Amino acid sequence: MKRMVFSKTRINLARSFYFSGEEALKIQKKMGISAADLLRKLAYVVSQQGIAPISHYQVGAAVLGKSGNIYLGVNLEFPGVPLNQTIHAEQFAVINAFNHGERGITFLAVTAPPCGCCRQWVSEIGDDSSKLKVLISRERVIPFIRLLPHSFEPFVQGTRKGFLSPQNNGLKFADKLSPRGGFDKELWSAALRAVNASYAPYSKAFSGIALRAENGKIYMGSYIENAAFNPTLSPLQTALIALVSDGQSLGKIKKVLLLERKGALISQESQIRDSLKRNASQAIFIPLFF
Repeated sequence: MKRMVFSKTRINLARSFYFSGEEALKIQKKMGISAADLLRKLAYVVSQQGIAPISHYQVGAAVLGKSGNIYLGVNLEFPGVPLNQTIHAEQFAVINAFNHGERGITFLAVTAPPCGCCRQWVSEIGDDSSKLKVLISRERVIPFIRLLPHSFEPFVQGTRKGFLSPQNNGLKFADKLSPRGGFDKELWSAALRAVNASYAPYSKAFSGIALRAENGKIYMGSYIENAAFNPTLSPLQTALIALVSDGQSLGKIKKVLLLERKGALISQESQIRDSLKRNASQAIFIPLFF
């Protein structure tokens, strides 16, 4: 991972595109800048890490969590699969926060104006979205509600608090699904946690994924729905955010375990199988159903 250089200040971009609140305050103090200006700078520099082989247009984003921690994101594009598999920088940054257990965000900085899809998607974080402040390039702070004054929420009222709220689906799994023999128990355990953290208030098609990379690390991904459906992120997409933010590539994936609800209204299996075939053909794919 590259180092970012702001004037005479060097910032290490390792450790999952993440800065603790303490680290962020030290950087602000050393550079003599506000939190908003730091977010703008981070979004701009991290954009150079964007993977955009189709559009050739790199985008960066940075969010400030309620905890004071900062989470970064970039756009990811995947040749050979439909464009709806693209991960936008805003989605990357917010899911990076979700993966770290963040429960709310206060600022979102992005190097280009958020598209309509991302505005709708961000509205699903919960009630905090109405208080969110957006920073676009050098423009003044923009209340998120001005970017999306009328979000699409026909199913939402009284059904959820948003995906940044703690999710615990409390799903129980039959003994027949328990790993046996040479099964990768660590991968299984991670997939269980991912499916129980998934956010599917509309379809109830809870699913989760766990990837094992060449370095031995496991990366989890939970399915995240949106009231408008199309901005929904698959468990593979959220797992890839964890993978890429740790400096790994799709070519480093060795094994993928998908756990999803049998007979649900929707299934992730075929789409994930096709995406892996085209972009990570070396990976072993194991779908299991509960």
